[in-house]
Amino acid sequence: MKRLKSKLKSKKGFTLIELIVVLAILVVLVAIALPTFNGLIADSKQKTADANARTVYTATKAYLVINDITTGDGGQNIYTDSNPAKDAIDNYLGEGFDNVTINSIIINSTGKITVEVTTDGKKGKYPAS
Repeated sequence: MKRLKSKLKSKKGFTLIELIVVLAILVVLVAIALPTFNGLIADSKQKTADANARTVYTATKAYLVINDITTGDGGQNIYTDSNPAKDAIDNYLGEGFDNVTINSIIINSTGKITVEVTTDGKKGKYPAS
């Protein structure tokens, strides 16, 4: 019996209090880090939307150069079902843009292009205003 008691006393380990303290510290660290990570995710989604808007802008520029179009008709949206530009721009973009919604592509009378898209619930615009 004495041998068993001495074996139990010499056994090393953590007490319940020590484990609770470590767990509390971990919970505090997670509580501090979680909002930062959520902000990073939101920022990355916004940057993705902006990058997609730039890509649509580039595809639109290609369409305009190929078709020798230099100015718009007073700022109307050219990305409509009745406009052949819609199908041509969709072809330039290819299959990888299924999760991108093109809201508008506007060419004003001076030839300035403005693109607005939505990706993962975030709106992207190029050029940014």
